Amino acid sequence: MPPDPSDRRLACLVHPTGSAVVLGSAQLAGDFDADRCAAEGLALVRRRSGGGAVLVAPEAQVWLDLFLPVTDPLFDRDIVRASSWVGALWRRAIAACGGGENLVVHEGGLEETAWSRRICFSGIGPGELGRDGRKVTGVSQRRDRSGAWFFTMGLIGPGQLALAPLLAAGRAERAAAATALAVETSLVGCPAVEVEKALAGLLGGAFLAGEDVPAEPHPRQGDDGACAG
Repeated sequence: MPPDPSDRRLACLVHPTGSAVVLGSAQLAGDFDADRCAAEGLALVRRRSGGGAVLVAPEAQVWLDLFLPVTDPLFDRDIVRASSWVGALWRRAIAACGGGENLVVHEGGLEETAWSRRICFSGIGPGELGRDGRKVTGVSQRRDRSGAWFFTMGLIGPGQLALAPLLAAGRAERAAAATALAVETSLVGCPAVEVEKALAGLLGGAFLAGEDVPAEPHPRQGDDGACAG
C-alpha cells in the first residue's frame, strides 16, 4: 500500500528512474519545444504544484517531499512563512555534509528574474536556499483542507542548465537564458547519498526504501522512493 499521510507528518525521498522536463501547474505548455525535448530523450510532463519548469533525472538532484497536516504546530497559513522550516532543514542537512558555507534561507516573497516564470531555478522564493546570490534548492507548495505538501529539490549536478536549449525561443534568447542560468544556480556541493542521510537523520523517521509513493497531491510521479512518517 502507498503511504497515506492522513493527519500525520510524512517525508519521502524520491529517486526518479527516468528523465523529464516537469512544467509547473500554471505554466504555458508552449514554453518548451516538445520536439527538442523528445530528441534529447526527455518526457514533457506537468506537475500539480506551481512554479517554473525543472529538469528531473536520475542522480541529478536530491528530491525530498514533505507533508504537514493542518493541525501540525509547524503548519502556517501564511504561504510566505510556511516554507521557512523547510529551508532551515535543508541548510542543516547540507551543513552536516560540509557544504553549508554561505547558505541563506530566503525569507521574503518570490524574487523573479527574466526566466523564473519558465525555469524554476532562475528566481528564488520563500524557504529556498541561496549561496552568494545563486539558488541551491527549490520549493513548491500544494495545499488542501488536510494540510500542505512541500515538493523540494537540491541540485547535485548542473542539469538545470540543459533547460535553456529546450526553450521554445530563438537562438539568441536560448543563449541568453543559458548565460543567466549559469550565474543563477549553484550545486549543493555534497554527494547525494550524504545529503539524503543527513536529511533522514534530521527528520528522525524510519525510512522504507523502495516503497511506492502516490501521485500528487502526494509526491510520486511513478518513481521509487523512501518515506517516513
